[in-house]
Amino acid sequence: MLLNVLREQLVRDSAQESLAQLAGAETAAAALPAGAEPPQRALSPARAQQTHAGAERPRAPDRQGADEPQAVQAPAAGRDGGRGRAQGSGHEGEQQERERGKEQAPTQDQRPTQEQQSRQEQQPAQDQRPTQDRQRTQEREPTQERKPTQEREPTQEPGDGREQERQQEEQVRQRAQALARQVAQDAAARAAAAAAKAVLDRQRREQERAAREAAEEARSARKDVLRRQLAERRALDAEQARLAQEEALRKAAQARAAAAQAAARRERAGPAAPAGAQLPQAAQLPQAAQLPQAAQPPQATQPLEAAQPPRPRISGPDRATAPAAPADPAAGATHAAPVSAAQAVPAARAQAAAAAAAAPAPRPPPAILRDAFADGAGNGPDLVPLPPGRFQMGASDQEHRTAMAAGSRPGWLARELPRHWVGVERPVALGRFPVTVDEWRMFARATGWRPSGEVDWEAPGFVQAGRHPVVGVNWFDAVAYTCWLSTATGRRYRLPSEAEWEYACRAGTRTAFSCGDTIDTGQANYDGSFTYNGGPRGEFRRGTTPVDAFPANPWGLCDMHGNVWEWVQDAVHDNYEGAPADGSAWEAGGAAGGDPARRILRGGSWLYNPRYLRSALRNGFSAALSNDIVGFRVAREL
Repeated sequence: MLLNVLREQLVRDSAQESLAQLAGAETAAAALPAGAEPPQRALSPARAQQTHAGAERPRAPDRQGADEPQAVQAPAAGRDGGRGRAQGSGHEGEQQERERGKEQAPTQDQRPTQEQQSRQEQQPAQDQRPTQDRQRTQEREPTQERKPTQEREPTQEPGDGREQERQQEEQVRQRAQALARQVAQDAAARAAAAAAKAVLDRQRREQERAAREAAEEARSARKDVLRRQLAERRALDAEQARLAQEEALRKAAQARAAAAQAAARRERAGPAAPAGAQLPQAAQLPQAAQLPQAAQPPQATQPLEAAQPPRPRISGPDRATAPAAPADPAAGATHAAPVSAAQAVPAARAQAAAAAAAAPAPRPPPAILRDAFADGAGNGPDLVPLPPGRFQMGASDQEHRTAMAAGSRPGWLARELPRHWVGVERPVALGRFPVTVDEWRMFARATGWRPSGEVDWEAPGFVQAGRHPVVGVNWFDAVAYTCWLSTATGRRYRLPSEAEWEYACRAGTRTAFSCGDTIDTGQANYDGSFTYNGGPRGEFRRGTTPVDAFPANPWGLCDMHGNVWEWVQDAVHDNYEGAPADGSAWEAGGAAGGDPARRILRGGSWLYNPRYLRSALRNGFSAALSNDIVGFRVAREL
C-alpha cells in the first residue's frame, strides 16, 4: 500500500514535470522567426531507412491550437513554391488519414495565398509573441522552475516515453528505500528509548537497595555506639548502685530499730485506767486513717485496759517489723488489777504520750517486704503490700479530652472504656521497683536462660547498670522469672493483673498521673521533647535510668510512670466490656474473647511522650517479642 502511494506521488510529480517541459517547448517554438523550423536532432540509421526518401516527418500539432499553425508549418526562406506545395500536399494527406473526419485542408492553389496572408497578418505580432508566451507560461506554472530538456540518446526516438517510465520507477524505488530507512530509524529510536528506560529503572532499583542498605548500616552503627556508651556507663554506675543498696539496707535497719523502740516504750508505760474511764480530750490518739491498715489502734473513745506485753506480728527473716497490734480488751480484763481514778488519769496520759510518739508521720514510709532465698544465696525483690480497696478503672471524659488535645488517637482511648468499679480485696504485694539487671542476672545464671530476641539485655544499645530495669525480655521470660522466684523463696510470685497494676499506680488518686494532671521529666523518665496538659518540656535521656532515680508514688512504688513498659498477666482485649470486677487477671478464651498471643503493657517508657504515661493507658504487644523499652515487675500473694 505504501508503494502505491509513492507511485501515485511520483506519477503526479512526473506529470507536472512533463507539463513544464511542454510549456517550455511551446515557448521556444513561439520564439522562432517566421518561416523557421525547429531544430531536430540527427536520426539514427535505422530510423532514416524508415523515412521516405526526400520526405520530411510531419511535425506534431502545436498545443496552442489553431492560433499559430501557419507559423510553425511555414516553409523555410529561399525554397521554391512547388516544393512547398508538394510538402504541403503530403502533410495534408497524412492529416486526413489520422484524423478521419476533420475538416479538409485548403487546395494547393489556395494554400500559398493563405500562408502569405497569415504570414502578413502575424508579422507585426512576431516581436511580441515571445514575451506573451513567457507570461502565459509563468501564469500557468508560477512556482515551478523551468527544467532543461533532457538530452535524448542517439538511439531514442523523439517522444519516446520508456526513459521517463524508467526514471519514474527509479524514483519510486529510491523513495521506497528512503521510507524503509526512515522506518528502520524510527524502530531503532523506539528500541533505544525502551532500553534507556530499562536502564533507568534498573538504576532506580539499585539506588533504593543501596539506600536500604545504608539505613541498615546506620542502625547497626547506632547500636554499636550505644553499646559502647553502655559499657562506659556501667563502670560509672556500679559504685552508685552499691551505695544505693547499702542505703536501702540502712533505712530498713533504722525502721526495724524504731519499731522495737516503740514496742519497748509501750511495755514501760504505766498502769492503764480502769474500765469505763476515758482519755482526756487533749490526749486522744491519732485518727486511724493516718495509720497503716494492719496497725490501726482502738478509737480514743474506747476504754483503755491495764497494760500488758504487746503481741508482735510474726514476719519473715528480712521483713520490716510493722507496728504492734493493740492489746486484746478481753485478755486485759482478766489480768488487770483494779486502780483508782486518781491513778488512772496520769497513767492514761503517759500511755497516750507513748502512743503519740510511736505513731507514724502523716505519710509514713511503706512497709517493705523482702523474701530470703531458701538456700541463703540471696534475697528476692523489695515488695510493697497493697491496702485492699476499690477504685474506678479507666479514664474520665475530661481526661480523654485532654489526651486528645495532646495527640492521643480515639482508638487508643476506646481501650480505656467503659470506666468501671473494681475491688482489689485479695492481699497482694507489688514489687517496689521493676526487676533490675542485677536481679535478672541471678535468674540467668541459676537457670542458664538465653535471650530469644534481637535485643541483648546486658547491652541493649544504651548505658545501663545493675540498678537499671532489665529490658530485652518477652512475656514468657517474665513468667519464667516469677516461677523461678517462687521456687527460690517458697512464696507464690506471679505477674500482677492489669487491675492490680492500675490500682497500685493510682495509689488512691483520680488524676491522669499519681502526681497530678500533668507531669515533668523531674518526676519520670520519658521523652521530654513533648508536653502534656501544659506541662514543661524537659530532657530526653535516650535510655533507661536507675529504678530509684525518681520520687515514689503515694504508696511507695517507683517508676510506675515511664522508664520501661511493664508486662502484666492479662491478654489483650479491645475494651473493658466483660472485664472482671474483682481485680483478677482477664485471660483470653471462650466468651471473654481476647487475643492470647498478645499481652497488656502498662506505664509508658523512656522513648514515649508523656500522654502514654497516664495511669489509665493500655497498650498491647506480642507476648513472644522483646525490645529495649519493655520490662516488668512482680507481684506476690500474701
